[in-house]
Amino acid sequence: MSVQMIRDADELQAFCQKLDPAKAIAIDTEFIRQKTYYAIPAVIQIAQQQEHEMLSTCIDAPLIEDWSALQNSLQQSKYCLTHSPDQDFEIFDQLFTDWTFNIYDTQVAAALLGAQPQISYAQLMQNTLGLEIDKSQSRTDWLKRPLSAAQLDYAIADVIHLPKAWQLLSQDLEHKDRLEWFKTDCERQVERHKAQSPLQSAWNRVKGIKRLSDSDFARAASLAHWREQRAMQKDRPRRWILADDIILELAQSPERLKHMQQEHKVLQHNHDSIRPLLDSPLQEFEQFDTNVFSPLNDAEKKRFSRIKQYCRKHAEKLDIDPATLSNRKTLEKIARGLSDFLDADNWRHRVLQNYLQEHA
Repeated sequence: MSVQMIRDADELQAFCQKLDPAKAIAIDTEFIRQKTYYAIPAVIQIAQQQEHEMLSTCIDAPLIEDWSALQNSLQQSKYCLTHSPDQDFEIFDQLFTDWTFNIYDTQVAAALLGAQPQISYAQLMQNTLGLEIDKSQSRTDWLKRPLSAAQLDYAIADVIHLPKAWQLLSQDLEHKDRLEWFKTDCERQVERHKAQSPLQSAWNRVKGIKRLSDSDFARAASLAHWREQRAMQKDRPRRWILADDIILELAQSPERLKHMQQEHKVLQHNHDSIRPLLDSPLQEFEQFDTNVFSPLNDAEKKRFSRIKQYCRKHAEKLDIDPATLSNRKTLEKIARGLSDFLDADNWRHRVLQNYLQEHA
């Protein structure tokens, strides 16, 4: 396979002019994130099944400054085919301005048809098209140039098979009357990404934080918030800024800050930022309901067991994995007596609401 490599904005614009907005565009990204906070875009793969040919290319991302032509094509496209695009969304955020693509995730489609919720691209291709995807180049340094023909073939394989696989998946979704479920799930996937705040959820990246007391949690979450901000500003991995174990130790023993500064220079250099957070944690974390981290009591365990069993039986009727229907976190919320978050427009939540009505 001979893969075209686009290396400047003019070539990119010329390629985008060939794309048909009435047809799907398959997209994938290759990136590196080892020494930085933000992923570094390396290669963007694009493919579109046209009437008599598969139009495809790899884009040399570090060489492109103007991405407007591709953004316009993706926004005008009928839909953008992807597979498990959460990390791709992070790259979109860097390359495009306020992007609003109609994302179709084949991983979501496969799950609604009975596959494991986190089915890999290689397994999906095996299941749908009987293809063996070569993974020999999976450890490629995608920023190293030149890329070999084998590496480019590996990259483009992530998109050129998506249109044909989607054709089969969409037929099955339509046959099972789940196409609207699929579209809703994909829309909400994008909405979740757009709504999430790396700073507000930074505490969730500290391993062991859920075991802390309320006051210790507030201090640890505040330090995690500071660490995330700092990592973003310096574009360095958060663990390079402040390790999880240091956050936990300081949160539980703030009086040790002065002593720990002797061993950890980051604490010494940032004393004026860290000390106030230990003395007066951010209010949003002081008011955080840490009860959601506590183990379920006996009554809640019984409710959890009953609703889990209900979901398992309902999933069997739908011929899908129980985890596709509802995750443990959602079921635990209901077991604790929380249901205000359930949305009548969400097909999964309607199943749970039916359970609550039947067992009121």
